[in-house]
Amino acid sequence: MRSLPFALLAASAALLAQSPAPPRPSCRVARVIDGDTFTCTGGRRVRLLSIDAPERAQHPAGDSATATLQRLIHRDVTVALELGRDSLDRYGRTLAFVWLEDGRMVNEELVRRGWAVVYLYDRKNLQHADRLRATEDSARLERRGWWRSGAIPCRPRDFRATRCRVG
Repeated sequence: MRSLPFALLAASAALLAQSPAPPRPSCRVARVIDGDTFTCTGGRRVRLLSIDAPERAQHPAGDSATATLQRLIHRDVTVALELGRDSLDRYGRTLAFVWLEDGRMVNEELVRRGWAVVYLYDRKNLQHADRLRATEDSARLERRGWWRSGAIPCRPRDFRATRCRVG
């Protein structure tokens, strides 16, 4: 009889593993704000999780990051949002991994193209951390985007904290 509860537990776990992922809310892009933030029609602001793009004032990298995001998710494109475990940041923006219809993750595409770096600012949203780190390593080694010179002179978080100046 002691094995019955274990068998039920194992069967429940197997059913959960086969369950489809929860549906992802969709968003129709209204406007790209910068290299890691955009708005949806209806006003929802979305911040791409686990990455950090150069600030617009970090010329020319900030402009390139923004332009790259605009090419990926231009106005009226519909994207799926994989919400973070904390769905809002302190500025009221929705925190999300953003997916294109073709299955690409926008967060990863920005890192792959060299216009964003991995930025794990909390321990709650690590579900794609290894994937993003490997993508950043590849972009750096292949000197894509902001990595062309071999190094990023001032990471966005340091720029925001005024620990360095670029532009």
